[in-house]
Amino acid sequence: MGRIFGIWLAVISVAWADEEMEVALSTESVLFPTYVAAIENKDQSFSSLYVESLEKILQFDLKYAGYFFLLPKEEAKEKVLLQDKEGFRSVLWNKKLCMFVMKPAIVQKKLSLQVFLVESKGIKKFSEISLSGVLSKDRKKIHQLTDTLIEGVLQKKGFALAKVLYTVRTPVQGQSKKWISELWVCDYDGANGVALTRENSYCVHPIFFPRKNSSIHEILYVSYKTGQPKIYLSSLEKAEATTFVSLRGNQLIPSLSPNGNRLAFISDAAGRPDLFVQKLDSDGKCCEKPIQLFSFPRATEASPSFSPDGEKLSFVSDKDGSPRIYIMKIPESNSFKTPYVQVVTRRNKINVTPAWSPDGTKLAYSAKTSDIYQIWIYDFVTDEEWQLTKGPGNKENPSWAPDSMHVIYNTEDAGSAELYMTNLHQMESVKIMTAGGGRKRFPCWEPARR
Repeated sequence: MGRIFGIWLAVISVAWADEEMEVALSTESVLFPTYVAAIENKDQSFSSLYVESLEKILQFDLKYAGYFFLLPKEEAKEKVLLQDKEGFRSVLWNKKLCMFVMKPAIVQKKLSLQVFLVESKGIKKFSEISLSGVLSKDRKKIHQLTDTLIEGVLQKKGFALAKVLYTVRTPVQGQSKKWISELWVCDYDGANGVALTRENSYCVHPIFFPRKNSSIHEILYVSYKTGQPKIYLSSLEKAEATTFVSLRGNQLIPSLSPNGNRLAFISDAAGRPDLFVQKLDSDGKCCEKPIQLFSFPRATEASPSFSPDGEKLSFVSDKDGSPRIYIMKIPESNSFKTPYVQVVTRRNKINVTPAWSPDGTKLAYSAKTSDIYQIWIYDFVTDEEWQLTKGPGNKENPSWAPDSMHVIYNTEDAGSAELYMTNLHQMESVKIMTAGGGRKRFPCWEPARR
């Protein structure tokens, strides 16, 4: 039946790994050679340790943005850049070897950034940001600066301000075979982690639930706190949780349509795990009864994911034997006729946990490849599948960043489970350094606000 169906009964421990993964590029990509100078603390407003920490955040943002190849620091270049504008005129900057030169500086507790465009010899200046000296607060300002830089220089949307939901699974004290799983949220780089639930129960499958004209960061998740898994509504601001869907039986793996008018999930209300959809009104509340959208004799469905226009669903089914990923158009009206579905995964026998990219061009999913679960990409434009990750250790539960280029997923071995991030332009995955112990799973990237 495949590993995906084990989650229906319990969360199964699997032999995964936490080392960095090699990533294979699907197509050729160009990273701009970029020199980022050390932050010049002109008036010694802050300690050298704090400035070094700011520099690490900026370097991380730029290194894994998917657009820049950061050149190693050189003493000669650092000295030249101390000459302000004259430093940009140096013969050290050759457009064949360096496309951008970035010079950050702190003056009167404000961080400024100048970017020298080597080919055009133009200079872009970015607004100064006030620093508080508190790293947990100021890192958000660095993320904002990075996003502003990417948009100003490359006309691309950044993602560094987006949050990530995930779960942390830990053993019950004194009971090695029993586990609890709580929801957490962190910055995209793993910093500022905060526990959202303290149910002392089992929480899985968190997703963001953005509503129009709302500043509250609502979320949906599944909890076993009453015995059966049910879908609950909560928020980052309040710990209160209320049942969201009124339906008997087990409910798992919620997926929200990007326009917020439908919720898909898996339920055994009809006797076996089938695909259901719940209509939502303009306020994001459930209206009408949930509809059994897809069922097949003696088959199990799992892991729905909406297309960006909300008109189609990808999901997992073992209706043809092993778990594969299918695409279906959501019927305009209720019908007892089984909708037509199209299989999109042909390269591997077992394929699970699909995630539709926000731009609609790709699916990320986990496929069993030579006995190891790897992240794969299906490209709707070329109708091709290609492998994103390699190396030992299983990798599952991919989630896309709002830029449709970065993917976060979790790995796990017998002793740990961790979050990793990669992107389609670079041959590198990086471990997201979340705080604390426990097994990190089910990452979900915050979508762009509607």
